[in-house]
Amino acid sequence: MTWIEVTDTAIKIGLGAIITAIGGCIILSKTHAHELKKEKWKRTQDTLEGISKEFETIHKHLIERATTNFSIKKGIKSMEQLMGKEPSDVDGFTFKALEQTKEDFLNLYSLEGRLLLLGGTKQQKLMEQYRLTATKIEGIPITSPGIVNELKPIVDELYQKRSDLYDSISHLYTTP
Repeated sequence: MTWIEVTDTAIKIGLGAIITAIGGCIILSKTHAHELKKEKWKRTQDTLEGISKEFETIHKHLIERATTNFSIKKGIKSMEQLMGKEPSDVDGFTFKALEQTKEDFLNLYSLEGRLLLLGGTKQQKLMEQYRLTATKIEGIPITSPGIVNELKPIVDELYQKRSDLYDSISHLYTTP
């Protein structure tokens, strides 16, 4: 074997090894990038599921708050006093409900921030609209004689805003 044949064989083996190494690096890089993207997608879905679960809890409370007629509870308290009975703790109930509502609004702000972190600007705007609609509940005095009639359109609007939000979140959830 001459030095030319040895050099030729060494170059062929060396080039083959270099091509294999470069190909391996490219495949490893693409596989790693895909795994990172897949993990990010899974975390996004988990976060959206958590946001939806928390939102649903808040929604349930706000609807309950809006459909509970505090004036009826105050009427019961007044009747109990007239009948000489120990009045129910309606004020305590009202205070707890108002405190929970305040906490719900703070949690809605938090959920809006989490949506923004996920890149859900549209979804954050829809949740903000929901929150602003929910604040209308607080504007109705609990002693208003037509409280049920005043609350019904707000409750209907909250359900519509909730539906719009879920439609938008489902798009964010299914689009990687």
